[in-house]
Amino acid sequence: MAFKPIASLQCLSYWGTRQSVQDTAQRFAAGLGLIAISDGEYLGTITLRPPQPQSPLALYRDAGTWTIGQFAVAPHCKGKGKALHQAAIVLARQQGARFIALDTAAPAQALIEMYLSWGYQQVGVHSWRPHTNYDSVVMLRSLEA
Repeated sequence: MAFKPIASLQCLSYWGTRQSVQDTAQRFAAGLGLIAISDGEYLGTITLRPPQPQSPLALYRDAGTWTIGQFAVAPHCKGKGKALHQAAIVLARQQGARFIALDTAAPAQALIEMYLSWGYQQVGVHSWRPHTNYDSVVMLRSLEA
């Protein structure tokens, strides 16, 4: 329930806070899933996805652009997701990605600021309704030196 504090505070309907076990398994299997575990405890997760030919977003269909999603860290591990994110970046480069993209709730300013500090730029806005109740900011980061 890593997104629960943000969702509750800002009344955001993150799909990840209410998706079924089957939805989670399907979304995780759509890419390369990474899980952070320490002493048998799940601390975080991120899914790295290859280009998505069926995506409504042209950027997500781009052959050189991989995306991350299902990125969450347990509330007591706040601030420690950067290592998990970095592992996904390394894996994306190994797979030949030139860019990494993501989207996050436009009202989640703290998340947007975090991604900006990690080298992402805002490149657009998209609505995933009816799965969410907000517009998402689409962000992109170059993986080239």
